[in-house]
Order: sequence, then C-alpha cells, then structure tokens
Amino acid sequence: MNNRLKLVSTIDTKEPGKAHDEYCKKILAFKSILASIMHDQIPEYMGMPIPEIEACIEPIKGMEYIKRNGELLGLNLEDIAVIGAEIRYDVFFFAKLPTKKVEAKKEIIGFLINMEAQGDDERHYPLISRGVYHACRILAGQKNAKYGFQHTNYLDIKKVYSLWICMNHIKEKDDVVNSYKLTETCLRKEWHSPVSHYDLIEVIMIYLKKSYDDYNDGEYDSMKLLNVLFNSNLPLDEIKRQLIENYGILVSEDLEQEVAEMCNLSEGIRKEAKAEERFLSAVEHVKNLMETGNIEINKALDMLKISEDIRQAVIDEIENKN
Repeated sequence: MNNRLKLVSTIDTKEPGKAHDEYCKKILAFKSILASIMHDQIPEYMGMPIPEIEACIEPIKGMEYIKRNGELLGLNLEDIAVIGAEIRYDVFFFAKLPTKKVEAKKEIIGFLINMEAQGDDERHYPLISRGVYHACRILAGQKNAKYGFQHTNYLDIKKVYSLWICMNHIKEKDDVVNSYKLTETCLRKEWHSPVSHYDLIEVIMIYLKKSYDDYNDGEYDSMKLLNVLFNSNLPLDEIKRQLIENYGILVSEDLEQEVAEMCNLSEGIRKEAKAEERFLSAVEHVKNLMETGNIEINKALDMLKISEDIRQAVIDEIENKN
C-alpha cells in the first residue's frame, strides 16, 4: 500500500484496535468505573452504594500503587515472576472486604482484582483460558509478596477475581456474563471443606451488546455503562450526561479527556474504514471492467466515475499487483 493510499486511509488495520484498547484500559481504571462494575459483577460488593465500593479501592500499608492521571491506580502491572513468560495486566488492584471486621493489628482481608479490556474475542486461542492463566499467576504470585502471604501461611491467601470485558465477539455471546470458579465435589463419603479454603479464583467473562440501541430505556447497569463508554456512537456531551444522571459518576477533567479522545479516535476509525472500503470497492470494480471488457485503466476509471481523490491510488494499486 503506497503513500497515496495512506492519505485515503491512514489506518493500519491493527493499529486502530490497539489504540482503542489503550483508551478503554485508561477509562476502565478510574475508581468510579471500577466500582460500578464491581457492584454488578462481584458478589461481595453487590447492593453496596457505589461510593462505599470506591472507598474499598484504596492503597493499604506495604502496598505499592501506580497512579495515572491522578485518579487511576493499581498494583504493579508487570508480572515477571516466570522467566520468559512476562504478563502485563490492564488493571490490577486490591479491594478491601467491605463486611469484614478487622481486628487490631491484623492484616486487612480482601481481594486481588484484575480487569482486562478486550477489543477482539476471536483469537487463535480461547480467551477464557487466558483468563484462568492470569488468575492463577496472580494467585501464585502472592507468596512472600507485600500484598500476599508469608511462607506457609496459606490461610492468608486472598481470592483473585479476573474480569474480562469483550467488545467484539459472535452474536450468540451478546449480553452474556459467565463465571468460572473452583467448586467441591464429594466423590465418596460426603464431607465439606469450608468454602473459603478453596474458593480462591474466579474468572468472569463479560460480553457487551454490539449496539447501544440494543439496551432498554431505563436500564442503567454496568453492562450498559461500558457500552456507552466503549461501543456507542454517542457524542461526548451525551456520554457525560449519562455518566452523571444515570450512573452518578462525576466526570472529572481527566476522565472527560479520555472519553473525548476515545470518541475522536472511534469517529476517525469509522471514517477511515469507510474510505478503505470505498477504495477497495473501486479497485475491484475497475479490475473487473478491465478484464471482462478488455478496457484500458483510465477509460475504466472514467466509465465508473471514480472520484479524483482516489484515482491515482487505484491505478497504483492495480499496476503494483500486476
């Protein structure tokens, strides 16, 4: 693809996805957004007021947090514990257990939570398998870590939640939320271990609806919130209005900037994708006319009324392939 064509469609098909994912990750890491998702998807926080959940997402003594844009925070996002198998988490943080009464001088108990924004679910591997691997790495990484347990104090292991928010998937997955966790099965005599001894990892796969219009009026859960932020074509002012009026999220300057940049990026992607589609269609039609009618390229362009802004790019594409 030559420089003229890049002026018509400046997007490399891989780059828009990466850029969009990056904006999603930044927005996803705001505490107000995290708290809304936790409210709907993590049982221990269901029914709690959003501000109380936000208060649970706070650094505790001995934990090193990364802050971005003042409001974004998380534990170290780079996991290099396994040589040759580095993982970089989108969002990784500690949340206090809201109903736990902590005794004096005793460590606060809570959860380690990982959230991942995925633009494309259709990969060469099952995304759920990657989610399980992430959860297991975080679980294993707790031993002798500041945010984990020391030596053989396995009773102090914190449960790991790994949530995966998927935006591009097959239609059958629209509006699906699936949970995967450890369970107990008595294979002979019935005896039950305390659930807290083995219920240590849970992977939650969240598949958004493809269109904002598919959600019902008056439906204001975290699924619709994520769709408003990531999948809708709503203008920035409408997104801000919905965050404030429907979800009680005060739009900070930082969050507004991230949303604005994502809206601009998405609009650019749509326009350039249409330009790319228009260009490829022109190339195909010109080639067909040349081959079936044995017509010279410039005449074919004239007959098909190909616009001047892409004529040279079409000529270059056809001649280069020939």
